[in-house]
Amino acid sequence: MYPKQTYLSDTFIHGKIYLIDDQIAYLGSLNFTESGTKYNYETRIRTTDPNAIKEIKEEFHQLMNYSDLPEWDIQYWGKLLYQEPIN
Repeated sequence: MYPKQTYLSDTFIHGKIYLIDDQIAYLGSLNFTESGTKYNYETRIRTTDPNAIKEIKEEFHQLMNYSDLPEWDIQYWGKLLYQEPIN
């Protein structure tokens, strides 16, 4: 297991990790959006190597469960992007 990391409070995860059925992994900058899939030049690495997938899963688990990264829920993001409707 990795040692606990300490991050600055303004650090956030920008890299993308896609795990498919524990058999295929993609890592890179690709967002599954129209821009990301049609117009942007995005980077990504694909692997089916079981040892690599095991390491990627461990890294993902570490990031999601044991890092000091800030957590923001969907309501927080929504308030940053959209004004509350006036009723």
